[in-house]
Amino acid sequence: MKKGTFEGTSTNGSIDEAIANAILEAKEKLKTDLIIWNLESVIGINGGTQLSNMVTISMKANKIKIKKAKVKKVKEAKAVKVKATKEVEPKVEVAKPIIVKAQTTKVNKPKVAPTKKVSTAKKVATKK
Repeated sequence: MKKGTFEGTSTNGSIDEAIANAILEAKEKLKTDLIIWNLESVIGINGGTQLSNMVTISMKANKIKIKKAKVKKVKEAKAVKVKATKEVEPKVEVAKPIIVKAQTTKVNKPKVAPTKKVSTAKKVATKK
């Protein structure tokens, strides 16, 4: 196997598993979490008297170097001397109470037309 070339094998014929195994091997040997890889060959065996189903892949992988961002150091602010002055008590204003007047609404009574007095007794004309 050439330098930078890694192999992965799957015994159940899965190309995905073979690639995952090769990537895992590359990360372990290159001691990194990030690699760039290129598939070089895929070889498979299927059938026969023992019913083989194997896939082997080989790939080239390169380690990626990531530059760390430079962090600027911030200078600490110098302490400033302040001359002592008279102490002044802070003014505290007392809040005025808020008075809310309840507003009453007039209830309009329905107007009823005046009724005429009706007498039940009939006037009887008297004869003289």
